[in-house]
Amino acid sequence: MPLQVSLPTAYGVASYPPGATFGPRRLKDFEFVWIMNGSAEYECLELGRFHLPEGAVLLCRRGMMDLFRFDREVRTRHAYFHFDIREFPHYWPPVDVWPWVYEAQSAGVLVPLFGHVLACMEQGNEGQAELAITLMLESYIGGETDILWVSKPNLPEPVELARRYITARLDEDPSAEISLEDMAAHAGVSPEYLCRLFRSYTGLSPLGTVRICRLDRAAMLLLRSNYTITQISRIYGFSSPFHFSQRFKELYGKSPSQLRKESQLGQVQFAPILPEML
Repeated sequence: MPLQVSLPTAYGVASYPPGATFGPRRLKDFEFVWIMNGSAEYECLELGRFHLPEGAVLLCRRGMMDLFRFDREVRTRHAYFHFDIREFPHYWPPVDVWPWVYEAQSAGVLVPLFGHVLACMEQGNEGQAELAITLMLESYIGGETDILWVSKPNLPEPVELARRYITARLDEDPSAEISLEDMAAHAGVSPEYLCRLFRSYTGLSPLGTVRICRLDRAAMLLLRSNYTITQISRIYGFSSPFHFSQRFKELYGKSPSQLRKESQLGQVQFAPILPEML
């Protein structure tokens, strides 16, 4: 069965003076808690005691007896919402082996999702709140809480400086001419040395990198704009639509018109070659 959750039955932000306690209580549902400021000691009769530093996210379990002891030195604020799980996916492990606490450095996606749930409930957007709770649970129990970004290769400083120069110039003027000498000057090395570094660490030449970056960006306009192919070829500095199409097909194995047609039919299978430089 797929995961099914209820909407929050109670939610908000609670603030506690130093040394306050809450509980013991026996939970009749599930509760997510996010320590926004301060800290707490959380004690679960069935499973033991856990420290909750600032930024921690905790999932309290239905049927368990628990108690909070809040920071003795400073005021503690935490956000919370109660909800229930109506259907458990078959691939989930037993409740007693779920993770208990994600501290700030590992909470990752849980914190923005937590805020999203509260905002959706305030605005009456119940569908979005339910989706966010589902994603929170899957991330929490599966241990996949990292916020993922396009990875960037670890490159020597001259290569990194040259690549930044390329992206900055194309951001400023997509049709800009970018010479090897300009890149080398910006990277603080000779053109010959820059070429050797690029080949060694990226498998591309500096000018080849410029060409791919330009074509990757042109492909995004083919997929996500109303510009004609002629307009896109002009925007990115190609001498003619024919020249643009020729270079595009050499790199991606399909023409610009083929890619656009696939996109319009919902059949597109495309990934940029240098996504970190878009």
